[in-house]
Amino acid sequence: MVGYGDPGDTEGLIKIGNNVRIAPNVMIISANHVFDNTDIPICKQGMDVKPITIEDDVWVAGRVNIMAGVTIGKGSVIGAGSIVTKDIPPYSVAVGVPAKVIKYRFSEEMISELLKVDYSKLTKEKVDANASTFLRVSSSAVSISSFTMQTFFPATDFSVL
Repeated sequence: MVGYGDPGDTEGLIKIGNNVRIAPNVMIISANHVFDNTDIPICKQGMDVKPITIEDDVWVAGRVNIMAGVTIGKGSVIGAGSIVTKDIPPYSVAVGVPAKVIKYRFSEEMISELLKVDYSKLTKEKVDANASTFLRVSSSAVSISSFTMQTFFPATDFSVL
């Protein structure tokens, strides 16, 4: 991970949200070399520095490259080996070189509700304390209100509930 900013100068800052999973060999680089002028060596032309934001609840699979200036939206999944060169919308699955959205994880209505969740305030204890109020069983998953438990606890087996 190579960032070129700090909280006072966010130009090349890399921001990573809550509950983000980043697999091995991921490269996150918030600058690109400038090489427009053929009269000046590339090493003397400087860098084009831009921030990178990875929002809450994102999974970045192995060997992904995330390039300067992109935002990976909340709840997204980036497939192994992808190169992210443009913004990825929330709750989407993106793969390839360059990364392209191949599907959305939920319906537009569900995504609208999920975008209201503040992951910085969500704890397992808070969910557990209110589970009896919000749990409902469906054929595919146990849900809390309008968002699925798998979103917050993907390794948990809810079939025993």
